Amino acid sequence: MAAGEAFTLTPEREQKFREMWEAGVPGAEIGEAFGVTHKTVFRRARALGLPPRRTNLTAERGEDILRLHRSGLHPKAITRELGGGDPKTVAKLLRRNGIEPHRAPLGRPSADAPRRSASDRSEKALAAIEEQVVRAECGRCAWTATGTFAETREGFKAHICSGAVAA
Repeated sequence: MAAGEAFTLTPEREQKFREMWEAGVPGAEIGEAFGVTHKTVFRRARALGLPPRRTNLTAERGEDILRLHRSGLHPKAITRELGGGDPKTVAKLLRRNGIEPHRAPLGRPSADAPRRSASDRSEKALAAIEEQVVRAECGRCAWTATGTFAETREGFKAHICSGAVAA
């Protein structure tokens, strides 16, 4: 079947499609059998009123998710506890049941981690800038300087013209 060509089913082919869907044949395999993509298979199944597929989420797993949520875990912790899965799927299940998922705690340093003040970070950033190699030149005369930012700044201060700009 060419791209963009309509996917039509004769009554016999529709019956075969329904049988494969209800037997749990993967969408990709159904698509191969009919010469279409798996996305087309899922769109057609919806159009035919076939029940949607819910894989990986059994009633038992749903109960486990609700139990772990009641114990105070957030979706990412729940998936970790259950040995895998998508936290978004867990959050969606909870919301479908009228439950707002717990939020994950914000990443904060531990109590014994060394704290750095804003001034420490600023000093480090300034030190990094001071060590960058730059080329400065005067827009008014032929003065140029190449070196670290600190060196060229000092050279500029000593420059008489005072029309220098960083290049």
